Amino acid sequence: MKQTVARLGARLGARFGARFGFKVVASVVLVLAGPACSAAGNNSCGEAGQPSTYQQQPGDTSTTTRLDVSRPFPSAGDLQVNVCSGELRVEPAPRGDRLRVTAAASGAELPLARYLQDFNVSGGHAVVNLRTPKELHAVVTVFVPSAPALRSQVNLGAGTLVFHAGGLPGDRQLNVGAGTARLLLEGDRDYATLEANVGVGMMEDRRPSGENSYGLVSRSMQGKGRGDLQLNVGAGKVVLEPEGE
Repeated sequence: MKQTVARLGARLGARFGARFGFKVVASVVLVLAGPACSAAGNNSCGEAGQPSTYQQQPGDTSTTTRLDVSRPFPSAGDLQVNVCSGELRVEPAPRGDRLRVTAAASGAELPLARYLQDFNVSGGHAVVNLRTPKELHAVVTVFVPSAPALRSQVNLGAGTLVFHAGGLPGDRQLNVGAGTARLLLEGDRDYATLEANVGVGMMEDRRPSGENSYGLVSRSMQGKGRGDLQLNVGAGKVVLEPEGE
């Protein structure tokens, strides 16, 4: 059990420490759910005006309440999405050749593009870094072209992550510092292996015959599909639910 916690703490610490400027410590993940949530929710990541590589292109939209940007993306390669705080939804793209990011927020004094630190698409490699603070209550949607060869990693500092696994094959890793990771599935056909780890919290499996787990969670399941799915939550909940409910 201690080894599981240490691995989860190190994994989350590497993900969020590098991307968001705060640390996830294994001992905190183990016994202090409240401080873990507080540390994730109050990190300094959501500061506009940080050095940015994003360059506006024709068709991009940015106001104090809405962001809408997209780029051509071949969908066979690597995708990394990093969002500080809010609700993050990852869905199949209506158009199969474009990676699109939208955001809706309230209370921002600056155009939302000022929080978009990176939106880099080069060949088969794409990186999205969106530094939204929790007071904006941002709802971010990333529309991803579907391809079995895509390797994707999604990191959310604090909030709710919703991932539509049925239309997004490949190898997928989802990390949430504090909050909820909701995985929408078509039974067990969307993965070859599924691994769920929670430092402090629970896993709720809403599928028929699904079993819930509480406290320190480390579960592994075999499926009938292709690609690996890994979910890591420091403090909070993993929810597996049927697509369409």
